[in-house]
Amino acid sequence: MATFLRYRGVKYDPTRHEQLSNAPVDHVYRGHHYDSAPRHEATAPDSEVVLTYRGVSYHHRKAEAARQVQQA
Repeated sequence: MATFLRYRGVKYDPTRHEQLSNAPVDHVYRGHHYDSAPRHEATAPDSEVVLTYRGVSYHHRKAEAARQVQQA
């Protein structure tokens, strides 16, 4: 028996949908050349990277978030 998922109130069977490939695909996005598979594992976040969005810098605060969860 299939497990149905629901999207915007419509049921669908996820086993009948096309799955992403593990084969590398050569493509260009915003001028950068990539050669990777559409289906891949997410990489672990790098706490040394500073993220900038619309002129505001964000730092990873994993330890602070974990502490807040434990206090709640």
